[in-house]
Amino acid sequence: MKGLSYRNLKYIRQWYQFYNEQLTIWQQAVAKLDEVNVQ
Repeated sequence: MKGLSYRNLKYIRQWYQFYNEQLTIWQQAVAKLDEVNVQ
């Protein structure tokens, strides 16, 4: 594919890993809030 150099793919991968990690943290936090509100 044109326009996707090794460096660009590396940056895309780093961004995805960071975003995925942050999303997981938020999902866990929201789940804990739901548990507190139910009790």
